Order: sequence, then structure tokens, then C-alpha cells
Amino acid sequence: MKSFRGWFRNLALARKLILINVVFIVLPLGLTGYFAFARFTETTERKVGDYQLQTLKQLTLNIDTYMNELNRLTVMPYQYPKVTEYLATKRAPGEPLTLDEISGLNSFVTQVFLNGRVDILGVSLYGTGGASYVVMPESQYVTTYKLDEKVSWLNKFKGHYGQPVYVATHDLSASGGNVYQAFSIVRELRSFDDGVTLGYIVIDVDPKFIREILSNVKLDAKELLYITDDSGNLVTGKEHGLPLEASAVTPGQAGEGVSHVKSEGEGLLVAHVTSEVTGWTTVGVVPVSSLMQDTEVLRTYIILIGILCVGLALLLYVFIAYRITQPLRKLSRLMRGVERGDLSKAFPVSGTDEVGLLGHSFNGMIAKLSELGYLLYETEIREKDA
Repeated sequence: MKSFRGWFRNLALARKLILINVVFIVLPLGLTGYFAFARFTETTERKVGDYQLQTLKQLTLNIDTYMNELNRLTVMPYQYPKVTEYLATKRAPGEPLTLDEISGLNSFVTQVFLNGRVDILGVSLYGTGGASYVVMPESQYVTTYKLDEKVSWLNKFKGHYGQPVYVATHDLSASGGNVYQAFSIVRELRSFDDGVTLGYIVIDVDPKFIREILSNVKLDAKELLYITDDSGNLVTGKEHGLPLEASAVTPGQAGEGVSHVKSEGEGLLVAHVTSEVTGWTTVGVVPVSSLMQDTEVLRTYIILIGILCVGLALLLYVFIAYRITQPLRKLSRLMRGVERGDLSKAFPVSGTDEVGLLGHSFNGMIAKLSELGYLLYETEIREKDA
């Protein structure tokens, strides 16, 4: 600290003024600009996150409306007594259906596909006693399918109390060998009389219709928009798949919110909303770099303009500092001349400020020294003549 004081004390006056200007003006302005931009960036991200969250809420509401329409189809078997009666029967493998059973089941399936429901790929009915009736894409009905008791969705009915179960997108194989992508809605069918489980209805749906709903939303040019189930399995996305790096940013919690995550070193703004109908989570991901692209450009312009203005201000301040201290430097040179005995110079006084008063006093001192020198010279001459 003492060494700094000594260095500053011995620094030229002009340089002291320049240093004071940098420390007390330039640096505070720079820090103020930095914190102001950081605050602006934070506010921008928060506002965009709120907008992103509200957009996902509306998107989830639209999807829930579509899913509720599909839900109503899963309760249709209760309107067809022949369907529930068929599911309640005990069937041996390969046992043929009666014409009455075929008529009732076909009537039900026709009603499901009515009104141009091209989004439905298949309808499956499974009875607990071995009865089955499955309509797959590109095929007629099949009655030889048996419900796999190890299927993942079967255990999910515990605690659902008659509510449907939603199964994420999976492969659906048609009898012709073609494989389709479909998500499914499954409902447990129970008897109205004693509550015994009669069987299950499975409706397989083409996910492209949800993708069409997603395609109506645009969060950003580099957005990632997709839906996952409660286990993190992909249901569908705005594009046909989910990029590998997106699996690292899928929120692990239900509900709604906005968070910042890092994926492969890139900052991402992630918003998520969980549907109360399906339990699926709609996720919107926007790269922070893309979000702040215009802000970065604005910051660059502000920095360049700031550097230019500060640079010009410093040049002007240096010029003013040296102009202010120029009379003092000239007075310093005159003082050194006086030390060598040169009393013929005078300081040009051009004002009445402190420098002008100092110059006036210097000129008075020179005049007194010259007068004393002249008197001393006369005294020496008189002593010699005496």
C-alpha cells in the first residue's frame, strides 16, 4: 500500500488525472453496463420461459381435448351388450365365433371407425376368459390373439379405478407384415352387476395426429418439442424422433416448470407441463444461445459503441489533462532555468485561475530576484571603487 502511495505521489499530474478518470469513471461505467446486461439477460430468459410455459399449457390442453375424444371410444363397449357378453365367455383357443357374435362385434368396430377416424390404426378386445377380437391395420378381424399377461400396461390398472391407461408409442405389427408406430389407450372393462373384470379394450392410434398439433406451435428456430410418458418413454415429437441428446434434458418430475440445464456443454431453457388427463409430459427445449442471439448482437453493438465512446472520451481527457498541465510544465522548466541563473524569462500569464496566479507570483519573484541581483551588483562595484 505504501509503495502504491509513493508511486502515485511521484506520478506526473497529467497521468494522475488520467488514472483517476479511468478508476472513478471508466471502470464504474463498465461494471454498471456489465451488471445491467446480465440483469437484462436474466429478465429476458425469465420472460421467454414464462411464455414458453404458457404455450405448452395451451398445447397440452389441446392434446387433452383430443385424448378425451379417444377416451370416449373406450367406454363404447358398455353400449353394446353383445360385446360385453362375448368378453365374459370362456373361449377355447381357435374356437370360432357365431354369426351373431361376429355381427355384434363388427357393428361395434364399425362404430369406432365411424366419422372418418383415420387416426385409429387398430382396436383390440381381450376377455379374461380367453375371448379376443382384434382388428389390425390392413387386415380383417382376428380371434386367435391371446392377451400377454406380462404386457407392461396390465399392472397399471391397480389404483386407476376404471380410468384408462395410456401407453407410449410402440411398434404395431399388422398381419401383412408391415410395422406401424402407434400409441395406445387401454381401459379395463368391468361388469356392472358385480364389478368383476370382463376384459380390456385397446385402441391403437397413429401419433402423427399429435405431431400435427405440435407442429402448430413454434417456440424457436432450434426448438425441440416432444412428449414423454411418466417413465420417460417417448410418445412423439414435433419431428419424427427424439434426438439422443434430448434424453438428458427430460425433466424427471411431474407438474409444470421452467429450468436451465446443460447438455454437451450447451445451455438449454427447458419448460415442461404434465397433463392431468394422460399423465404425459410435454417438453419444450430452446437453446439459450439461440434465444439470446439477437441480444448477443445487441450486446456486441453496445460494447463496440461503448469502447468507441470511452476511447474517444479518454483521448479527449488525455488532451485536456495535458493542456491543463502544460502551463505547470512550462513553469517547471522556467524554475529550472532560474536555478541555473537565467532570470531573463517570464511566465506568460493568460488568465486569473490558480495557474495564472502562480505565474503572476513567479514573475514577481523573478522581478525581485533581478532587482536584488542588480542591487548586489551595484554594491560590489561601489566596494571596488572605494
